[in-house]
Amino acid sequence: ATAILLVIAVAFLNQGPDWRIMTAEGTGSAIVNGTTLSLSDTRGLERALRRGGQVSVPEGSQLTLLSPATLLVQVAPGSEVTVPAPSGRWFRKTMKASVIRGEARLLTGANFPGRVMYIETPAGSTILTGTLVSIATDGTLTCVCVLEGKAQVGASQKSMEFVPADMRKVMFADKR
Repeated sequence: ATAILLVIAVAFLNQGPDWRIMTAEGTGSAIVNGTTLSLSDTRGLERALRRGGQVSVPEGSQLTLLSPATLLVQVAPGSEVTVPAPSGRWFRKTMKASVIRGEARLLTGANFPGRVMYIETPAGSTILTGTLVSIATDGTLTCVCVLEGKAQVGASQKSMEFVPADMRKVMFADKR
């Protein structure tokens, strides 16, 4: 019984901090995990996204999320993304996200080293290990712009290459 309680306690303490809403700009509503929430309801948005999920932001609006000291994610106007559950403190440090349409801007923080984030789009993949990137897609192409650091980018896990700061890579869904 003690061992079971210890495992449960470690699993609970390993959880990274929940997502916080830094800004919810614009008017209208976001759709979070299938539920429509007003952008002015930041507490409701925070509750819905605390452990990640799928979010759609309408044109003219923007949502900025923070996993304290680990990762900042900005969901651009008219975008649909899947935000990962925050990574664990000691184990389960891998995060998975997607940009379904639109753009997501990601900035890793001081606690990010040792973590890995995989971001999928209709045309390719990006692996972050610490950087500032913008990932934009319209379903037919994906553009990954690396602003700081470097990221691994490719049309598939087998074709990954490092993209350094101030460079970008464009990938097409039809593999050209």
